[in-house]
Amino acid sequence: MRDLSQQFLSDSRAFLSQDYLPKIERCMVQLTEAQIWSRGNNASNSIGNLLLHLAGSSRYWAGGFVSRSLTSASPFRPSGCWPTSVRP
Repeated sequence: MRDLSQQFLSDSRAFLSQDYLPKIERCMVQLTEAQIWSRGNNASNSIGNLLLHLAGSSRYWAGGFVSRSLTSASPFRPSGCWPTSVRP
């Protein structure tokens, strides 16, 4: 069973970092910082907040595949603090 779980983690890291992350980066470079943090209303999340939660969750479960994109002591940053280094 350990081999299966290790294979799952390895495959997940590869898939997420080689498929999803490049797609997210391609989308992000097309947005302004204002668009990234814009919310439709008070009940909505911004794209930036959704990505911060995705990054934190992915780091926790998949072992750090997004660590090259978000560098912080915390996996989450306050609104308006998206690092410019995320954009390639």
